[in-house]
Amino acid sequence: MGFAHSKSLPIIFLTEDNGLAVLTPTSKRRSWKSDELIKGLGIESHVVDDNPDSIYEVLVGYDWRKPIYLHVQTSRLNRHVGARLEGIGKIDRFQYLKDYLESKLGSDRMKKLESDIDFKIRKLRGKFAI
Repeated sequence: MGFAHSKSLPIIFLTEDNGLAVLTPTSKRRSWKSDELIKGLGIESHVVDDNPDSIYEVLVGYDWRKPIYLHVQTSRLNRHVGARLEGIGKIDRFQYLKDYLESKLGSDRMKKLESDIDFKIRKLRGKFAI
């Protein structure tokens, strides 16, 4: 990171943080925050929710001639250690994408797209006996 800053490299550093450090709340594992540490290196740093709109808002005005750090507060369906479920994320990515596509394509084209996808999935299920 220090090298990227000293050479003004256009790099996005990203941390995905679910608030846990090996199943323990991060606040009990460490006293520092990564975004504050990275600001100390002179790199622009942002803490954002795991929402594509929030991330976009930070990056749309970004000066692409220097590094930037994003600390994304997220939740995971599956833990990164062990096999247990952690919970549903704040953003339903599937619904978000559907809504976005519908806003661009319109309702009729979106229904046709969903119908085409459904047909192809049913066809594949029959082919592979899924």
